[in-house]
Parts: sequence; structure tokens; C-alpha cells
Amino acid sequence: MGGSQGGVKCSGKSRNTMYWVIVVAMLILQWNARSLIANGQDFKKFIYSQKEKPDLLCIQESWLKPSLDFRINGYVAIRQDRKDGAGGGCVTFVKEGIPYRNIDIGNELECVVIEVWAERKNLVVINFYNPCRKLELSRLEDIEGLNRGSIVWCGDFNAHNTLWGSDKTDYNGQVVEELLDGKHLVCINDGRNTRIDVNTGKESVIDLTLVTNTLARLCEWDVYQEGTIGSDHYPIYSKINIVMVHNTENTGGKWIFGKANWGNFMTESGKHLQQISDNMSIEMSNCKILQGIMAAAISCIPKSIGRTKRKLVP
Repeated sequence: MGGSQGGVKCSGKSRNTMYWVIVVAMLILQWNARSLIANGQDFKKFIYSQKEKPDLLCIQESWLKPSLDFRINGYVAIRQDRKDGAGGGCVTFVKEGIPYRNIDIGNELECVVIEVWAERKNLVVINFYNPCRKLELSRLEDIEGLNRGSIVWCGDFNAHNTLWGSDKTDYNGQVVEELLDGKHLVCINDGRNTRIDVNTGKESVIDLTLVTNTLARLCEWDVYQEGTIGSDHYPIYSKINIVMVHNTENTGGKWIFGKANWGNFMTESGKHLQQISDNMSIEMSNCKILQGIMAAAISCIPKSIGRTKRKLVP
């Protein structure tokens, strides 16, 4: 398959066979880094040490500038650096092999918006940072736009509300509450603190995860409170139990077409192809077709065990 443009990762490699893998959940890590320049190396070690690598890393306060490069092996970075002044900025790292596209919303706000290809309904993930300013409901609604699918907000809102465990409700907390009501979102925080004041030791809840109400029952939320990795915010994990599609190098067995259930294959692939509409982009339609065929194949065509591919040495 040839490569596609516009940030959509659906292509194979010229020398290695690529195939689609169906996974049953998406794992998102969000974290206010308070400088990847200072804490980035420790954060890399933290990610590399995880048994289950997150699919998305949503980082606020990256403090990066266009002249500075920061990479994490196995991930593609989509950045929104602060243009004026120090600090701030957001960067979303997408695990290689996950189909996605970047949604451009301009550079006035510090956020990164991407659309991730899921099996049935695509997921819009908004990585957002509010640098202690007054939130405006209209601007938050503009970020979400006209997306009718599933939405996930991950970010440091600097907003307090008793709904998510704060000891008070402030102006920003009221604005976020209005966003929840108006956009049918649910805050999946469980009341645990997400930030610690390094000077006083006082903890608070200002890092939020908001999801479309239809996703809320499919989500698991957790705070890594064993350390802040140099920041004053704890990393947060959100697992969304929806079927996702990855592409990866083919090291498994071969399809056993003689034992395929072709009747079920036609039925299953047809269900997926019915989701394609005329208003979809070429890239999205292509990914939907590939996902539908692959999902049907995995459920209806057995594969041999195969052999482990020998690792190449330098």
C-alpha cells in the first residue's frame, strides 16, 4: 500500500509486510510535565519501563520551542508550542501504527486535537492546557467543533469544582460544568488529587478527563501517585474499552483460507462497509475499508501459529 498524507497513518512499508491488529482498548496517559526540557529524560525512562505502553501521550506544559527537538522512540509527535514567552505548550505523542489525523484549530489556544481511527466510531482526542486564565465557554466549544463522534478531553484546566473532588467551585469550574452539560460530556475523574504544591504539600484536582457520555461506561481512570517524575502533577491513565485498529509488521502465521467461513466474512465486512459515507475523506474511507476487511478476516479466517521472526543484528 502507498503512503497517505495529512497525518493519516494507514500505510505499509515497502520491504516489510504490514497488517492490521485489532485491540480491545485505547490507553491514554496525560501529564502536565512542567517542562520536558527538564523532566523529559526521566519521563522517557518511565514510559519505556511500562509493561503496557500507552497508545497516546497527552502532555501539557511541554515548554518546547520550534528550535528544540524532543522524540520518544515508537511515537509520532504532534506539537503546539507556545509562540510568545516561556513555558506552556502541548504535545501529543501517538504510538506508531495507530491511524490518525491532525485537526488544525489554529494556534491561539494551547491544545492539540487529533482524530484516531477506531473500528466503529472514530475518537477525537483533545489535549488542552489553560495557563491559569479565565476560561471562555464559546472558545472551548469552538475547540470541540462540530464533531458528532466520541470526544475525549485530556488536560490541565486549572478549574476547581466539587463535581470532580475540589473543595470549592470557582469561575473556571463553572465554565467546565457548563461545557459538560452543553456537550453531553462526563468527567471521569474519581476525586483523587492530580497536583501537589511542592512548597506547601497541599494537593488539588485541576487535571481533568472529559468524555462523551456514551463513552463514560467504557472508561477506566487511574492516577499514578507513586511520583510526579519531576513535575508537580501526577500522570493520569485513562483506558477506553473500545476496539481500535493498529498496523504493525507481520511476524505471525499465514491465513488458512481453506478453513475460512466466507459467509460470515461477507456479513461482518458488510457491517463495516456500511459505515462509510459520501462525506468522508479519501483517507478516512480507505482506513475504514481496510479496517472492515481486516476485522472480518480476523474473526472468520483462522491463521497458522507461525514462527518467531529472527531479530536482525547490527
